[in-house]
Amino acid sequence: MKALVWCGGDPSQYVKVRYEHEGKSVDTFLAPAALHEIYKYDKLIVIIPNTLFQKDWFDVYKQILEKKCNESDDKYVREILNKMECCIIPHPGIARPIKVPLKIGKDGRYERINVTTFRCSFNLMLNCIYICLRNKLEEFKEIHFDLTHGTNILVNALLIAGTIYCIARGKKYKFFAAPILGAPQQGQVVKFQDITDAAEALINIISGIKAWEYLDERLLPIKYVKDMGRILGEKYKEVFNSVRKFIENVGNLLWVIRSNQVIVCKNEIKKIKNIKEIEGNLNEIIAQEYLENNTCNTCLKNYKEKCDEKPWIPVADAVLKISEREFKDVIEEKDYVNVINKLIEKMFEREYYLNVIGFGREWIIYLLAKKLLKRDINIKIYENIDKLITGLGRKRIDEYTEDELSRYILITERLKMTCEDFGVFDSVRKLRNRLMHGRISKDEGNIIIKQDGTILKNNRVLNKIKKDEMRNSCENILKLLNNICSL
Repeated sequence: MKALVWCGGDPSQYVKVRYEHEGKSVDTFLAPAALHEIYKYDKLIVIIPNTLFQKDWFDVYKQILEKKCNESDDKYVREILNKMECCIIPHPGIARPIKVPLKIGKDGRYERINVTTFRCSFNLMLNCIYICLRNKLEEFKEIHFDLTHGTNILVNALLIAGTIYCIARGKKYKFFAAPILGAPQQGQVVKFQDITDAAEALINIISGIKAWEYLDERLLPIKYVKDMGRILGEKYKEVFNSVRKFIENVGNLLWVIRSNQVIVCKNEIKKIKNIKEIEGNLNEIIAQEYLENNTCNTCLKNYKEKCDEKPWIPVADAVLKISEREFKDVIEEKDYVNVINKLIEKMFEREYYLNVIGFGREWIIYLLAKKLLKRDINIKIYENIDKLITGLGRKRIDEYTEDELSRYILITERLKMTCEDFGVFDSVRKLRNRLMHGRISKDEGNIIIKQDGTILKNNRVLNKIKKDEMRNSCENILKLLNNICSL
């Protein structure tokens, strides 16, 4: 089932025009009536602001429509008169609502009350529109929105509310607007513009922003970019394909980070270092195809041949700019060790605490071995250093053997570390193991798993590891990392 929602305006001044869409023509003075004739909706809802009439908003709206309908013999408006439902919403700003009861003034228009200031906010209006959609459209699988009529902020509020509502519920949606500028002449042709593509572009760009914010490649609009690339003209495909390849490489990098494989990210970072080249190609084709003599006058001569294009430029530019903004420091860093350190900090900022605890600890051991031995570190050397430092961290200084004490003195002199620093390695190791094994770990201590799945520790139900505890452990790792790198 399909529904149509539109913004209510003052229909008394509308004139009959010919609306065209998908090969069909409809002569009517009301854009929603034309859409209904084309799509045959199962529900029709008009959003009327309280600034439009003095009172009795829905009744007056229908009364004006009916009068106008009779004057112009508009069968399409007549068909929807008794099918409409209405939501009255608050609207901010100054306005002169039409007087009720209706009365024609000397200028031939309906009389209005004095200018009145309506106290409201955009957010309240947005909330009220959303509630209307929520209360009236739950059973509908596809919803269309007509943004032809209504005030500027009412149109914006319906666009935002409609997008959020449909995405949250997995509904199909379309947004239409019929561009009528000024006062049209009777019978003029107006074509509906389907602006759904623009809404889709916005959604996917926001998704891309969140992908970077959460270091999660699953949120990247890779499929959207691929699909758009398939339908672009040949002259744009080379540039857009480079953007497509770039976002795929970004996805690979984010996967490496999210899956705790930061140590092997060198090749993935290398593949996104060509961002400036891609930006240059994008700028070049924009200058060639859209700008006139490098001015801000865009497409004034050849715009007709571009009317069927998708909104590919905002998508391409946003993908590049978001990537550059979020990872510029990593892309420009030449020292790979510093790249790893920066990525560990980013994981901490995005609260990938388990990654920081797991990889951060191992990375610090590598850095310690590197500082001590000043050579390549194989796995055997690595394990020996790990064993040594972990062992020192499990004891107090007064418990060290003579051999352990001599090693402790050697390490602390070279690396400026303390006994407390060594203790961090063992506590973090235990925390990592407890988490990695789902709390079923020997490092958890004396635990018993009951037949019903309940896990007990010291005969009490095992409590969760608090987020603050993990954060504190990560902060200790970062502190050690910064200390070692500053040597």
